[in-house]
Amino acid sequence: MSPIRAARYAFRQLARSPAFAVATILTISLGVGASTAIFGVVNSVLIRPLSYPHAERIVQTQKVTTTGLSYTASIPLFLYWRDHSRTLQHLAAYSVLPVGFNLAERAMPERIPGLRVSADFFRVLGVAPHLGRNFTKEDDEPGSQRVAILGESLWHRRYNDDREIVGKSIRIDGEPYTVIGVLPRGFQFLGTMPMSSAVEIWTRSNELMQQTLAVWSMCFLLAGVRTNVIAT
Repeated sequence: MSPIRAARYAFRQLARSPAFAVATILTISLGVGASTAIFGVVNSVLIRPLSYPHAERIVQTQKVTTTGLSYTASIPLFLYWRDHSRTLQHLAAYSVLPVGFNLAERAMPERIPGLRVSADFFRVLGVAPHLGRNFTKEDDEPGSQRVAILGESLWHRRYNDDREIVGKSIRIDGEPYTVIGVLPRGFQFLGTMPMSSAVEIWTRSNELMQQTLAVWSMCFLLAGVRTNVIAT
């Protein structure tokens, strides 16, 4: 039977049973949609090169334990590695949870994907804000001013490309934060696995640093390897 005749026969059979036809179409649609979504994640994470300068020198640190590998580290361990490592040019932490913030000012309240990060996070990635400034070590100090950096898409969508946004106060999770910078267009960081959207708000991590004695306070770590060290 030729392919054309086989296709005609299949269509006639489906036409005789509409319920079966609908179920078949829905099953195929779900399968194609799921495959497309999975490929999108695999392509962005494993196939397509990271869109950061010197991406080959960026590593995700792991902790080796008696039970295997751990991708998270305690705050005390992060501080120790940061202050004593000789092979890492920069070491940065970002929060496991929460993975979003409530932004409620000017427009309607909105849940925005966001992360708390330590001062060297963007230095590890080789990215600098195109407006304003980067986080500094002073921003990590307990009791320092609440500050935030916005993603370009959020700045464009919610603040209409307002170049005077730097220095203004916005309310995040009900607290006032001063905007200190806006990231360049095209920058994306998918963050932790539960997140389905790119991060659009970044705040400093001094809330995490205040818990240095709480071993249960965990974070993910990114590092930039020094140029005289071969990353494997």
